[in-house]
Amino acid sequence: MTLKLHITCVVKKMNEKTSKAELGDIIRAEEFACGTYDSQFVDGDLILVNDEITIDGTKKYRPIGYRKKGTPWDEPAEYLQLDVCAYDESRGESMFVVEKAHMGGGGTGHGLRDIFPDGWYVEARRLGGDGAYNPGGEVIKFYQSGCFNCMVREVEVVGKAKLVFEVEC
Repeated sequence: MTLKLHITCVVKKMNEKTSKAELGDIIRAEEFACGTYDSQFVDGDLILVNDEITIDGTKKYRPIGYRKKGTPWDEPAEYLQLDVCAYDESRGESMFVVEKAHMGGGGTGHGLRDIFPDGWYVEARRLGGDGAYNPGGEVIKFYQSGCFNCMVREVEVVGKAKLVFEVEC
């Protein structure tokens, strides 16, 4: 018995705006062009993590500073800067399929009375230029509601994707 999984994307001339992208929606928005790479420290150096991009819809330049590796904490340090901006004009024109969509991300900020609610969280994968599903396509993430920096309130839904399971016996 063999189980096959494939995703079929159907682009229609739907052209409807939504503030709540759903699983399987094929979406696009000009704001997708502006975002930032995730970053993490590896052996004391700050590196970019290029697999996922947090979309904020506004930034074309986003430097972050960090302390130079190996500097003792009790000495003045040299600070380095890394641009984590992931601006790509073509991303703002591309289509993405929604792979995750749910309420989440809420919590507390600076104390018990600094509460912020969950928001509508979306992760979507970039489709190929022909509209075909690309399992290695760029992944973007953003919120559509709530109190978050990475907001894209409305996206255009241009089609639907369908997840198909085939079992061969």
